[in-house]
Amino acid sequence: MAASCSEAVNEHTTLSAALKLLTPGAEAEDFDHVVSAARLVCNTSSRSLKVAQRNQTRLSLKCSATKDCPFVVNASRTEDGVHVSKRAASVNLTHTCKADGRQRNYNSRELLRDFAVARDFIPSRARASGGNTKQFQAMMAAKGVGVGTHQAHNIITGKKRDTTAYQIGSYRILESVIEQLQKTDPSGVYVVETDRDEAETPAQFRRLFILPSCSRQFWSQEGTRHVAAIDGTHAGCPSIPTIWLLMVAKDANNQLALLAWAVVQSETKDSWEWFLNLVRSYLPTPPNGTAALISDGDKGLLSAVQSCLSEEEWSHTRCFLHLFNNIKEATSERIKKKDEGDFFNVARARTTKQFDRALDKVASKYPHAAAALQKNSAAFSTAAQLQRSVPVPRYGDMTSNLAEQFNSKIRAHRTLPIADAIKGMLQDTARQFVLNKKKAEGWEKEGMALTPHGQELFKRLLSFAKSYRVTVTQVEPDVVRADVQRGNVGAVYDVTVRANAHSSSCPCLYQGEMGMSCVHTLAVVLHVIKHGN
Repeated sequence: MAASCSEAVNEHTTLSAALKLLTPGAEAEDFDHVVSAARLVCNTSSRSLKVAQRNQTRLSLKCSATKDCPFVVNASRTEDGVHVSKRAASVNLTHTCKADGRQRNYNSRELLRDFAVARDFIPSRARASGGNTKQFQAMMAAKGVGVGTHQAHNIITGKKRDTTAYQIGSYRILESVIEQLQKTDPSGVYVVETDRDEAETPAQFRRLFILPSCSRQFWSQEGTRHVAAIDGTHAGCPSIPTIWLLMVAKDANNQLALLAWAVVQSETKDSWEWFLNLVRSYLPTPPNGTAALISDGDKGLLSAVQSCLSEEEWSHTRCFLHLFNNIKEATSERIKKKDEGDFFNVARARTTKQFDRALDKVASKYPHAAAALQKNSAAFSTAAQLQRSVPVPRYGDMTSNLAEQFNSKIRAHRTLPIADAIKGMLQDTARQFVLNKKKAEGWEKEGMALTPHGQELFKRLLSFAKSYRVTVTQVEPDVVRADVQRGNVGAVYDVTVRANAHSSSCPCLYQGEMGMSCVHTLAVVLHVIKHGN
């Protein structure tokens, strides 16, 4: 074995043979073969090698660039021959130093054989001309390998051809994959629709819908924040264009949770109606009967929501960030960066008085933008949601960013063939729910009344409450009523606190929006504790 590895390094100088010779515990004919293999590895990544120590029994090789570079190869000579050290710390082929700029040229076959990054590269739907080619060249240049434009283009074309064949094969087994998933998860919902012209012809994929049982169980729990965001995103496969439709929520610890998703051919009103009808049919109704839904309202989504979802079950609001950007483009007024927070204060306002005050502040600088906000207030306003016959809290979420954040989170899955992507998404979703359940059980054992996110929010409110002035106006055995004001300025809030703080009332409506006591209620509680009542 030692001879075969050494001959491969000397005669063919392949990187794979060199790496094989430099594995911990490998045998070599003499020290020269170890040096040749290590020099080849360094040259491949545009680095140089130095011999730190060499005598009759020991050999130590290091990177000549910097002392801090961890590259090291140690070998020793015994009666049995030359052996590369078996200790993990004695063999490290990773460089952290800067490459010296030299580039080695490889033919395509050697490049795909010797470099894992080249083999694993997946072409994407490049927006700019030659985007995949330039990305591949830059990636290989970072490894010290020069790849010409023509060579990179041929490699990308071959990868696209192989990827297309694999993707098509994945769609052909999709029906059997969905059938198996339905048997494995009988409480989940797995729907795949295909078009078949004749009985003998292969089925053509049309659309797919998935709602796992763990998501249904999560949504039916009473402590869940029943706010969901929906959005569409392109799949990563460049040869078979598809759209992923996602519905994402947040748990009580403010972590993203995937509810349902679909794969369709295009983002149209028909696709969204099909998706939303399945969501309405199979997603459990929240305990309070109504949930909040946030979307950007584009590409037929707004009309699909209006036709498929009833206001009694789903309270739909527009993403304020998208709406704000539309207003900025439509108006002739140049909105300064420092004033954008005033616009978001309009959306955050929980009462009509707060809304009017925030809108007046915007109108003083940008009257046309304020008029547009006033016209579309029902589409985004927190105050409008809390003034419904059944208030629908959004827990501070005013945008569809949680769905867009999840888009980036699953980017690796979206580039895979459809069957592999589905399995990966389901595994990640189930794993996340299991981990969250274990965390919740641990918090319960520790006696925590709130999640870590809730505790941080509560502590912040508690520190703010200490700066409020409380004037008690009524005291009864189980009820305290007081006027609360921050210092000597600001609005005065008439707060009533009962023995159970969750039954308190405050005109700021913070508890109705966030599901926990407001700063004014906490100020009254601290006042009662301080005075021993």
